[in-house]
Amino acid sequence: MTRYWLIYETPRYRLLENLKDTNLSIDAHITYAKFTKSFNGHSGVFDLYDVYNNGKELGGLLYVSFDETLDCSAYEGLDGYIPCRIVNRSQLGSMSFFHNRALMSDITMRISTVLVGMDLNQSDEILLKYLDSIDKVHVNNIGRYGYRFALLLKDVFGYNSELTGYRFVKPFQDTVWFCVLGMVAAFSIGLKKIFILERQLRYDSLFIPSYLSTILSGFGTLCQQSSLFIPRSSGGRISYIFFLVSTFLLYNYYTSLIVAFLLGSQEKSNIKELTQLADSDLQIGIEDVAYTRAFLTFQEPRLIHFLKKKIEPVRDPKAIWIPIEEGMKRTRSRGYAYHCEVSLGYFFMEQYYTPNEICDLNMVDLQPQKSLGFFIKKGSPYHDFFKIKYLWIRETGHASKHVRYWFKRKPPCLARGVINTVGIGYAAPLFLILVIGIIVSVLLLFIEICFEHIAERSYR
Repeated sequence: MTRYWLIYETPRYRLLENLKDTNLSIDAHITYAKFTKSFNGHSGVFDLYDVYNNGKELGGLLYVSFDETLDCSAYEGLDGYIPCRIVNRSQLGSMSFFHNRALMSDITMRISTVLVGMDLNQSDEILLKYLDSIDKVHVNNIGRYGYRFALLLKDVFGYNSELTGYRFVKPFQDTVWFCVLGMVAAFSIGLKKIFILERQLRYDSLFIPSYLSTILSGFGTLCQQSSLFIPRSSGGRISYIFFLVSTFLLYNYYTSLIVAFLLGSQEKSNIKELTQLADSDLQIGIEDVAYTRAFLTFQEPRLIHFLKKKIEPVRDPKAIWIPIEEGMKRTRSRGYAYHCEVSLGYFFMEQYYTPNEICDLNMVDLQPQKSLGFFIKKGSPYHDFFKIKYLWIRETGHASKHVRYWFKRKPPCLARGVINTVGIGYAAPLFLILVIGIIVSVLLLFIEICFEHIAERSYR
């Protein structure tokens, strides 16, 4: 509850001199009324002054500023009170309470900031030089941003400060392309062998194509252009049918994936919470900073579950607490997760990640996200002053200017220009069909050879 004080003094007392040694605060609502003998021939005239101190413990001085003059008539009003009217008001009296006390050039404020990975035993000159520098914005960006914001408040209030701390190949992976080439080579060799066997088994075909012709036929079938060489035997035709089905599916995989990846969104991990991450098979890395170690000591159920699953089973702690640059490089693989400050991660993501990897990235909050703020002593008289000026700094754009400089944003996901690669897992059914076809055709060939031998014996 805000209390308002009125101090009335007659000429014989000297209350103002005693107030110089009193620890008044900047948010004190004290009005000092001084009686004057006459004003335009009337009695009962008072001069009102605003009395406050910016902070005696911080070197503040007592301020007594003229506010306004009241002329109180000698007669009483209808309700028994003596009416007063303002006959003179200063510029100070026409302004707001907080605007009158915005100048604090007589006090020295202490500014504290957190620096990670630095020797705080260094001289103040070295630390201040580091805080004033604008290079390597990804190192200690939160603490340096807070220091810059404190300097903005210093400029606003005027107080002194001291420091205390390949597009058309990408739909398939390389392994898939090698398997496709091997499949075409096997088909080309098998096709020639089939014609040789058909000639030996006395089918009505005397033509045996060359290896070059069968290779061209294999590529023509792969591209859905059919083939000039069609076997006459049942086993050869069945193997050819299976090859046609495999190449048909392969061709459609290729064309549909290009369209799907160009028009659709990227598929991301379904891990959305810390407990899901703890139950996953991903390896874990954490940036070695003090506030992360402190946060992991909290007795929260999800953190305890995370520690038991991912951190306690690891024998070598160095495998968990690794530098941020190395950790962000490891996250490029799909089997790794790394915890760090988000804007620092964006800095290295911009350097090392491809557009495809940026789109595939999934983020899980280890701790709830909160806005940055300043810590002020509970019940401090400066609370409302800093709050008002903080909002003013945000409204004028000064805060957003420094945020854009010190905190990186996530690189954009260029989903329309990114194509994912198809792994061997997606293409496995193709080669499974081909293997089944080869096995069936070999069995049929073996059966045909057996029947041929039986027929020859019966003729004899």
